[in-house]
Amino acid sequence: MSSSIAKPVMRRLCEGDHLTFDEYILRWESMPEFERQGMRPELIDGRVYMNAAAIRYVEHGQPQRLIVGLFERYVDRTPGVDWASPTTAKFDDRNAPEPDAELFVIPEYGGRVRVEDGFLVGAPELVVEIAGSSASYDLYEKKAMYERFGVLEYLVWRTEDGEFDCFDLQDQIYIQRDIPPGQNWESRIFPGLIFDIPVLLQRDRLGAYATLDRCLGSDEHQAFVETLQARRK
Repeated sequence: MSSSIAKPVMRRLCEGDHLTFDEYILRWESMPEFERQGMRPELIDGRVYMNAAAIRYVEHGQPQRLIVGLFERYVDRTPGVDWASPTTAKFDDRNAPEPDAELFVIPEYGGRVRVEDGFLVGAPELVVEIAGSSASYDLYEKKAMYERFGVLEYLVWRTEDGEFDCFDLQDQIYIQRDIPPGQNWESRIFPGLIFDIPVLLQRDRLGAYATLDRCLGSDEHQAFVETLQARRK
């Protein structure tokens, strides 16, 4: 007579689970169907949040592509800076958000984000979230987490409202920056990075690129590139 020991069953990753980062990743990787279904869970303060909404082109896909395009164009002209979208970012053992787009200085140039076991670890300097149905989540739970971990600039593009919410970290607290109608947002951390908000709201990719290109030729941007080169290890 033979006997066998039953293998433990891996529990499913569910909304509201309270997990460590390692537990969260283990469950996520055991459920490849999530990726096929477009599920994008995140770990915020040790709690799992499930983004089960369909990713719509107009409300999310297209605006995310516009932001990523601007980041990529900026990175091409700014050695020492990189971007990611969307990528799980481990902030600590209880927080692993998946920003829609993030921009950061790489470690060799004095940056604070590093790569461990294939994951980005640490808070990037700049995060952009595309918020349609997720606006309340992005402006409360996630905003509080980004503030606590020191994301220096945080932008939320509320696509259903046609609005940008822009926050600067000052004395460890987010201060909302007032952008008058028809004006542009300029990064205070990444000189030369500019979002032509009226053009972006029109989904005019080439127009947004043209505005950025003009700023990438500025003295401020060139000085930032030289500063990064001086920090290179």
